[in-house]
Amino acid sequence: MKIDQIVKRVIADIPVPYEVVKKKDHYFLLVSGFDRICIAGNHDRTSLRNAKNTVNQIKSVIKALDCKK
Repeated sequence: MKIDQIVKRVIADIPVPYEVVKKKDHYFLLVSGFDRICIAGNHDRTSLRNAKNTVNQIKSVIKALDCKK
């Protein structure tokens, strides 16, 4: 598993407990009440576009969690 550094930093900002689950060749981030987000695969290269999309998805979850407070 190779998680991009930008994605790791954003995952650290999640204010609630989360889980990382492996399904076949990919790793998913599970936050209760939200859809799963693919954060990594079993390959060495990740495009910058995929990393940015993952970061945007995680940030939208964080924003939604902040609104629930």
